[in-house]
Amino acid sequence: MKINNINKIFILGAMSLSLFSCMDDDQDYPAVDKPTATISPLSVTAAEGDTVTFTITMDKTAALASSFKLEFVEGEAVDTKDLSIDAEEYGEFDSGVAGYEIVIPALETTTTIDVVINEDIFADANEFGTFRFRPLRNFVTNVEGGDQLVTINIDNTESFNDFTSADLGIELRWEGLVSFSYLDNDPDNPDNDPVQANESNYDLCNLDYDIFIVNPDGTQDFQAATGACPETAIITSDSPDGEYQVLVDLYDGYVDGDGEKEVVTTPLEIPVVLTVANIGSSDAMTTFPETFLITDPDSNNEGGSATLVATIIKSGSNYTVTNEVTGEVFYQ
Repeated sequence: MKINNINKIFILGAMSLSLFSCMDDDQDYPAVDKPTATISPLSVTAAEGDTVTFTITMDKTAALASSFKLEFVEGEAVDTKDLSIDAEEYGEFDSGVAGYEIVIPALETTTTIDVVINEDIFADANEFGTFRFRPLRNFVTNVEGGDQLVTINIDNTESFNDFTSADLGIELRWEGLVSFSYLDNDPDNPDNDPVQANESNYDLCNLDYDIFIVNPDGTQDFQAATGACPETAIITSDSPDGEYQVLVDLYDGYVDGDGEKEVVTTPLEIPVVLTVANIGSSDAMTTFPETFLITDPDSNNEGGSATLVATIIKSGSNYTVTNEVTGEVFYQ
């Protein structure tokens, strides 16, 4: 019985050696022939308000859907402010740098993606944004050269971009990353005393400020209460002449990572900036020292009220704007 087993093992081993000896180590064995994709155009110049269409083309079909990613590389024109990209956002934690996913369905070879150049209410210098186009996820399809760089140039010269008007643009900003301390209450044990906790690199855009504009007749036709950061409003040139009041309201204040309202113990000033200009023209900005604090009560939960920050005297298409906190006339 043992001899038979030994014979079987010997025969199998001989067969294995025979198979390996038939393989040619110098032979080139072809890799899987994947489709290759390209994006076009690779460079384009456009004005604010324009829509640019990019076309993604594969040289042959794939049995599965092909996924690609468009991610920001460099430039002043960023996708969160200057550009609106008509594609599904793909977060940085999913695949490195944050970007946008583009999909060509199985058995198809092309798709398009639209990029809108956003209209800024204030004059800008020329800007550009460069994006990387590359394969994503299961790498069903290659990209020519491994990846391709796409550049969008925004030409803001008057000869190219005539986005100007006699309307008055108003913008409110409160950006920045800050750190501070607060008293943390345990929602599962409300009888426990709160403990001191620290908030690091808190994004001030999590706070929700709104703009309200009171007309000369006391009504309120213009406002910016969208939850955006920044908020923008416009007084149109055909509006009645007279005095307009600009008020800023903290609608939603600080909440911690659990979504709980907490008592902030650090006296932290919020850098609120108001910018105004005839749309498309040079702008002027102003700040409000010691006016907005992270400890302020909000109007949504804590009975806070709006703060008068500026008055605007309108006469036709001319506007004189005064900072009501400092008394400075900063635009006319």
